Amino acid sequence: MYNKDFFTRFPLGLDDMGERYRRDEGEIILYDVPDFYYHFNSFRYRGHIEPDDGVPAAFGDSFTFGLGVSEGQHWPGLLGAFNGGQCSASNDKIARLAVSYCEEYKPEVIYISWSFPARREWITEEGEIIAWKARGIPKEDWEEAFLNLSNDNWDLYNYTKNKMFVENYCKVNNIKLSMIDNTNPFSHEDLPKARDGDHPGVEWHVIVAEHFKNQ
Repeated sequence: MYNKDFFTRFPLGLDDMGERYRRDEGEIILYDVPDFYYHFNSFRYRGHIEPDDGVPAAFGDSFTFGLGVSEGQHWPGLLGAFNGGQCSASNDKIARLAVSYCEEYKPEVIYISWSFPARREWITEEGEIIAWKARGIPKEDWEEAFLNLSNDNWDLYNYTKNKMFVENYCKVNNIKLSMIDNTNPFSHEDLPKARDGDHPGVEWHVIVAEHFKNQ
């Protein structure tokens, strides 16, 4: 049976409330940063800005979340927007979070940084939403099936579908939408990295925030 809450009720995030130095025990830290911390609000998303009526919001994966940069340095925070970025998020999830947020909180503007096209969401018969990433050794039958079915054209089709879904939703509902597509024009390869040595550092987040401000 169709679950209408998929696109109407904004869900809680993945993290526990509070402040901490690591997001979780799996976060590898290559160098320390003084006064570094993550803040997770009452909705279990990053940042001090919480979902509320009319509050602008940003959606994406770990680049939007700001893995490896301290509180207030991620680009959603620099824009004064609620940070709906979720680590390892697929474009399926980004679209679902963006639309459900808009349905519930009616913002005038949202920002999206799309993720890698190969990522997916899978819905079980019980209605549970499961994330899938095309890497590693499959542990379940459904993961093996996804791996066998995946190809570049299917990835492009799914990404395009999610993008068009959000674009048309925002157009119909008079919501301003600013996006960075999956071929992110702002490379972080030549910029200082975040403290994990992999994700983009503070300078990259400043560039992205300025891009959105100037759109």
